[in-house]
Amino acid sequence: MSKIKIAYLILAHKKPSQIIRLINKLNTHDNLFFIHYDKKSPKKEYNYLSRYFNNWKNVFFTKKRYKVSWAQFSMVHAMQELMKTSINSKKNFDYAIFISGEHYPIKKNQEIENCLRINKSFLYYFDIFEKVNKKEQPYAIAERIEKWHFKFLGKIIKFPPNNFPIVLKRRLLKGITFYKGNNWHILKKEHLIYTYNFSINNKKFYKFFKLTKHSDELYFNTILLNSKYKNDIINKSLVFVIWLKNTKHPGHPETILKKDFNTLKNSNELFARKFNPDIDSEILDLIDKKLLS
Repeated sequence: MSKIKIAYLILAHKKPSQIIRLINKLNTHDNLFFIHYDKKSPKKEYNYLSRYFNNWKNVFFTKKRYKVSWAQFSMVHAMQELMKTSINSKKNFDYAIFISGEHYPIKKNQEIENCLRINKSFLYYFDIFEKVNKKEQPYAIAERIEKWHFKFLGKIIKFPPNNFPIVLKRRLLKGITFYKGNNWHILKKEHLIYTYNFSINNKKFYKFFKLTKHSDELYFNTILLNSKYKNDIINKSLVFVIWLKNTKHPGHPETILKKDFNTLKNSNELFARKFNPDIDSEILDLIDKKLLS
């Protein structure tokens, strides 16, 4: 049985020691790691990471680093840079898996590899307007593309605002179905290359999404789900998450703690997020001992 070779595309912005632990846990003879480390983060953290992996032949850093801000288009730029770096490396791999520095595997490397033998990509998605029309999603989801979102003084400004007296909507791209999901994709290399090439060669598409909010949850999903590859995609992200229930920060993941282990253990997903060793390091030790040993 041939090996499945995986390239991990890691979006990271803090805690170098946690990233080192993550890569050591996922490291095999065949796996590759490509890291985008946020340019806003302290330079000493980036230098520490690059020194640690200096002699590793399977760990690479993006040449260009972006200052990534939540809900802004800078996340798309960072993901594009990871795609570009992995493709231009000329390294041989079968799948690209997007993860953050706060991910951790909850299945062994061999189990991850076996899951990918289905020869499909994994991508969570839903049709925005289908959900809105069925009233399964609040209208705020559609507002992400129907209103203009500009960056001003480091913040996203929505126009028109909710109290605007006239109904104004953006002219949407013709022939495009808009899909929302998340950005933790597992893509066959063929799908990765297609998505990257489309994203840099279609200026009209690029300019439209530059004025959307949470574009990283829309941009690549919409590209791939409007392509000839749609039937090669399974609608799953394979990432275990516990979502915050309070209304102050809706849609944000809880930090996974030791008390969550039994739920985590019974999950069929391959990875989980998010973890923070400063809050609870025992959960990672427990995963290593009970799930990954």
